[in-house]
Amino acid sequence: MRIALIAEKPHYARSVIPVLRELYPAAESSPFVAVFVNPGVHLNGSFAYPRGLGWEDYPYVGEPAYRSMKLTSWMCARLSMNVTDRGWPYADGELPLVEDEAEVVDRIRNADVIMAAMNWHPGSALTFRRVLDHVFPEGAPLDRIAYPNISDQVTPSGRIVPSKLSLLFPNELRKLVAEAPPLEEVEWELLPYAMARRRFDYSFNVNAFALLRRTMSAAGIPSGAEVPTKYGVQFLYALNRAGSLVDDDSIELMRTWKGSGKYRVDPTAWTRFGSERSWENIIDRLVNGKLVERFGDDDGEIRLSKGGERFLSLLHPDCEDPDMHFRLDAWCKLPVEESYPKIDRYIRTFFGKQKRHVERYSLEFARSDISAMRKIDEKVFGTIQENANTRIVSRGQGGDPVQRANSFTSGGGRGGEPS
Repeated sequence: MRIALIAEKPHYARSVIPVLRELYPAAESSPFVAVFVNPGVHLNGSFAYPRGLGWEDYPYVGEPAYRSMKLTSWMCARLSMNVTDRGWPYADGELPLVEDEAEVVDRIRNADVIMAAMNWHPGSALTFRRVLDHVFPEGAPLDRIAYPNISDQVTPSGRIVPSKLSLLFPNELRKLVAEAPPLEEVEWELLPYAMARRRFDYSFNVNAFALLRRTMSAAGIPSGAEVPTKYGVQFLYALNRAGSLVDDDSIELMRTWKGSGKYRVDPTAWTRFGSERSWENIIDRLVNGKLVERFGDDDGEIRLSKGGERFLSLLHPDCEDPDMHFRLDAWCKLPVEESYPKIDRYIRTFFGKQKRHVERYSLEFARSDISAMRKIDEKVFGTIQENANTRIVSRGQGGDPVQRANSFTSGGGRGGEPS
């Protein structure tokens, strides 16, 4: 018997291998293949964005397209079945890697059991589906596939704690693996959410690369600077209210993001304001985008740069939507025939308002070739600075900075809600 393991994290492989050895004693004693996949790399990180769009094509909404998958671009390894509950024979960075893509694909195709050691999460399920479609373009053999419900645990504080099922609850893990539901049931529960979320992210990014980059150029930010993410835009508004934040307060703000107060905060929700793994990246991207600057001892504090202030002043007021991720989580829970129209309307409204806002600043700038990204004239820069002076002047006026940043109910727009 041959086994192929598709694992999201090495400690998942460590947890599951002893159970596989027990459940499938006829498995070959020779090394088997383990493919480690990362949803961030194989989903949003693999988007293939449309080319050749003109100004008239925005706002854009559409189904995500992906670049061709290559499993060995992340990490594949030949692992031994001689892994015990308390013994992991591989030191960090010393996994016996497989670099031949054809060998990995062949081992998965010829496996008698294809076991998923993935989070019970929409993004993880969609990543696993992408692996199957890559390996089995003719259709995956569902009778050979198992996707047990194992996951890291999210505590009420939002902290992610690695799963300890193999060490603390071996019998429970054994039962989960042995009684894994059919893949169709897993995908019925998880994929609609994942598909809706990817549609939002893909469409938001396509528009942001054009419209927000153009707004950044108008604010005098170099063309090579990174464009903010959907969370990055909202964080800028919060940072403006706070005046400045130390790194720990920045993370705390995102971890406890309250929005306008209209929605209940659920730290275990599938869509939150980023994640424990992305919060620092959100800030780094804003720094690399020249929208935020570091200062203070060891550069341990952040504040809006002058370019960031001008950028905010050039955004339509309704681009501020502190409840964006709450809305998105609610929509993604719906069937796709209901979630897609809501997502498309939000994207068209959000970026439609911003497009018209840019056009009002300079018709000539809006009609220019989208790849040129020309700056607008000095008269418009004067208007920008005047707006910046009036909108930024009251920021950072005493009190706790995280509380100031979270004071959304005193201002802000309606995001993608139709006007």
